[in-house]
Amino acid sequence: LPPFPTRRSSDLTYGEKILLPSHYNWNPFLRGEITKDKFDWIGFYGEIANEAKRSEKIEQYSDSLNTWYHIKVYSPQKDYFVTYFEDITHLKKQTVELKKNNEEYAALNEEYIAQNEELQSILEELEEKQEILKEKETLLDSVIESTNNGILVLDCKGKILYKNEKFKEL
Repeated sequence: LPPFPTRRSSDLTYGEKILLPSHYNWNPFLRGEITKDKFDWIGFYGEIANEAKRSEKIEQYSDSLNTWYHIKVYSPQKDYFVTYFEDITHLKKQTVELKKNNEEYAALNEEYIAQNEELQSILEELEEKQEILKEKETLLDSVIESTNNGILVLDCKGKILYKNEKFKEL
């Protein structure tokens, strides 16, 4: 296809209609497929053109083009409008992806918090049991040291694990 016809605004005559050659039929907007979209494109632009000096900025999806647009439109005088389209499909896809990632991150963060709370609870329980064990060990040591009998503790290989003072005196 030859390039799309372009003209500088300074070359246009006010109110001039721009006609496109027939080989531009491939464009769904030019073929009339926009009438199949859920959004009423013709009605939207008709409302803008009906009011002089009216302007709008919108983001709109075109079903026929499978494309998101950021649209700026302005009516310089009644029955006319000027519009600017910017394809923002990639931005919309990135936004959806970011939202999905944020939701996944939030779920993982909640799971992390729950696991952290569980681990904190286990740690507190271990600290309590360790304190109880230390108290019992201290009590056992004082009982063993205060007895009149000598006490010797060996492992299964005969290695001395503990002996009290009375045993050392023997």
